[in-house]
Amino acid sequence: MILRKKDTGDYFLSDDGFILRSFRPHERGQRERVVFATKKLGIEIKEDELFLDSSPEELSENLYKFIQFVSAVYLFYLT
Repeated sequence: MILRKKDTGDYFLSDDGFILRSFRPHERGQRERVVFATKKLGIEIKEDELFLDSSPEELSENLYKFIQFVSAVYLFYLT
């Protein structure tokens, strides 16, 4: 997981593409469920990278949400 502070003072959370690139070709249905769930949670995808922009005020809430999501995907789909 990556947490970067932008020049604007906002933050950027990312998995650096780890989650979606970890799915094997035969796990297409599982990967699509993860992509669907990211959209419901407001997490965006660019080139297989999960990311979430956050203001400083929402950082703790968004960081918690992002970590919970990544942990759940890893636990239920990638282990």
